[in-house]
Amino acid sequence: MNKNIREFYNVQGAIRWLAVRLELIGTGISLVASICIVIAAKNSDLSPGLAGLSLTFAMSITNLLGHTVRTFAELEAGMNSVERVLHYTRNIEQEAPYEYYPDGKVSAEKPNESFSICGSLLPKPWPSKGNIVMKNVQMRYRKDSPLVLKGVNINIEGGERIGIVGRTGGGKSSLFLSLLRLVELDYDNYVLEAQADEPSIIIDGVNIRDVGLHTLRGSISIVPQNPVIFSGTVRSNLDPYNEHTDAEIWNSIKLCNLESAMHELDAGLDSTVAEGGENFSQGQRQLLSLSKALLNNCKILMLDEATSSVDMETDSIIQETIANAFKGCTILTIAHRLQTVLDSDRILVMEDGKAGEFDTPEELLKNEDGLMYQMVHAYGKKTADRLIEGSRRNLNIA
Repeated sequence: MNKNIREFYNVQGAIRWLAVRLELIGTGISLVASICIVIAAKNSDLSPGLAGLSLTFAMSITNLLGHTVRTFAELEAGMNSVERVLHYTRNIEQEAPYEYYPDGKVSAEKPNESFSICGSLLPKPWPSKGNIVMKNVQMRYRKDSPLVLKGVNINIEGGERIGIVGRTGGGKSSLFLSLLRLVELDYDNYVLEAQADEPSIIIDGVNIRDVGLHTLRGSISIVPQNPVIFSGTVRSNLDPYNEHTDAEIWNSIKLCNLESAMHELDAGLDSTVAEGGENFSQGQRQLLSLSKALLNNCKILMLDEATSSVDMETDSIIQETIANAFKGCTILTIAHRLQTVLDSDRILVMEDGKAGEFDTPEELLKNEDGLMYQMVHAYGKKTADRLIEGSRRNLNIA
């Protein structure tokens, strides 16, 4: 606030400084015009009307000068915006193409077909299993910044539930950004380590680098920590493009344990949703996001701290919903609450941008020198024993 007032004061001071000097210039011009009128009146038959008109125009020169200066100032300010837009379009690296088509043209007969970068038609549906293979995945946010992901190599089978844990800055969220290609992998400057492969992420045999962003991001569902809920209706949030029937929408709502909450609303699917979903609880907003993901029928679901802002009871409901409604989907879950991921098929422990550990919870908890074991026992012995026991019950380990 103080900085803003200080700069505002400087601007107003400059404006008054300019106004005084424009007034002085205008006064000088009026003085010269008056002298010329007096001289002309003595030496010629200057009519009073013409003298008055000349003096009036001379006195109005001050306003004309002020208007001219303001116009040039506004033009310069407007050109700053043009300069900024040109900088964005010319100097900043753009995202990959929205979609790839043969010869760069959309097929008139089948405009919704998706192609790879080489023009070959992608299999339908893609992905069909949800297999994810990461080879030497390296990523940095800017060309001059250090690597955030430093050669991640993992193989995730279709339908697996993968928990992703690690300390802050370990690279958990960066994996999701790489999968969605919000940040591209470091293809040009990747670090070679003993004949390492070029960085790549392959989903069901297709390198995501060869897939248009629309197809890629439309094939992956994500539920963030703070779900994005738009003002409108329940229907417009779950099915914004009107691609599904009411029966399909209600089925997804039922599978996500939202049916009772929906029946309490007056208009059902056409009930009003406030901006940001304020008329729904945090847990209900998360379940709405899950319902939308289920409706999209994606084979890959990413949960980024989806239950970190809800209570334990709601967390259990969400986890139960995920387990029942998303069978056959590859589920990647980032969580700080270890109990959220201890029933996963495998757990990936990220450490300084690398895959520190990647194995089943049972095997990780056996290794007393391992990262997962240390993270669990950092809660204290009683809590650690409870977490391990709960994990064994969830995994049916004797």
